[in-house]
Amino acid sequence: HPDIFTELMFCTRMPQELFDAVCAQRRLKKLHIKWGVYPDISKLENLQELEYLHIGSGRSVSRLEPISRLVNLVALSIENFQQIDDYAPLANLKHLESLALEGDFAAPKILKVQSLEFLRHMKQLRFFSFLTAKVIDKDYSPILELNNLEHLTLKSCKEVKQLYPQLIKLPKLKYGTVLERPELYEK
Repeated sequence: HPDIFTELMFCTRMPQELFDAVCAQRRLKKLHIKWGVYPDISKLENLQELEYLHIGSGRSVSRLEPISRLVNLVALSIENFQQIDDYAPLANLKHLESLALEGDFAAPKILKVQSLEFLRHMKQLRFFSFLTAKVIDKDYSPILELNNLEHLTLKSCKEVKQLYPQLIKLPKLKYGTVLERPELYEK
């Protein structure tokens, strides 16, 4: 029955068939997928009421567009999308307040993101986590435009260390490694 569930959590391996079946749950507001093999996430577009999405270990995922069409998303956590390096489509998510882009903590496998430029169009973000990830163009400055950020967690690297004095001055910042672990970022 496609109207029963509003919240689903999967902690075991999810195959494509189960992924597609879950995407038939039209009333779903929260979906947490720990890991699986689901190269085709196009059916996510059916979940127009979805507000919270964690999609883990998506090594085989090659397109972000289905996620970018979930206009009611408030919180999004993407883990280990190794085939994707362009996250610009996420700028379409105008209600998104929480964004985590991570690699694989267990492996550890770093997520590579071409550019953070798309963040300039996401000024509504209050939470941003980018710990097991790196920016290919090495420009972390778009984060400085996120004046509503309350939580910021970043991997310590040369580029982040250079911006650190400005990052800690973000007006609403209260949480995250940038504030709680200054020793990681101070030169």
